[in-house]
Amino acid sequence: MREIATEDLIREKFESELIEKALEILNMVPKVNSDKLPFEQFVNTLITFNKAALMAVLSIGAPIQCEVVYAGGGDSGGVEDVSIPDHLKNTSVTFLNFHSPWIRDGRNITVYVNALPIRDFLSYLAEDMISHFDHYGYENDEGGQGTVTFISPDKEHPQGIIVVEHSDNVFETIDYEHTF
Repeated sequence: MREIATEDLIREKFESELIEKALEILNMVPKVNSDKLPFEQFVNTLITFNKAALMAVLSIGAPIQCEVVYAGGGDSGGVEDVSIPDHLKNTSVTFLNFHSPWIRDGRNITVYVNALPIRDFLSYLAEDMISHFDHYGYENDEGGQGTVTFISPDKEHPQGIIVVEHSDNVFETIDYEHTF
């Protein structure tokens, strides 16, 4: 399911604790489109919202941990494995995403309400987190790899935790000079 976000659709698809946050994102769009609000602020708010949407699904009482492993090099790569508990395999996550023809400028943004199986959503959110922390392009040249771990809310971390562990591959060059 992917539908253009409206106030009515948001009220229909999201639980009460997420509705106001989703409406806030929807109301940010005209400000971003007119350069009155930084695009990065919009993206950060959207990522925070999507984390909350995931954590609402993971908040079933027992501690839950999901992992996404990714790797790449030589101009190819991506998600290699997604680990989720068996009881969540048929679960889906409803979230917000957006489209903008000028992705870096944030112009003409359209916000969508989307729902994906949790496995696909975790891959999607992991890619967002990798980009958010400037590891976009990890598959280029020598490459890189990492794990994004999603940990359900608990008493110590009521908002849940997302941990990004990333490694860049760097090949060392040793120079030699010989004179005869």
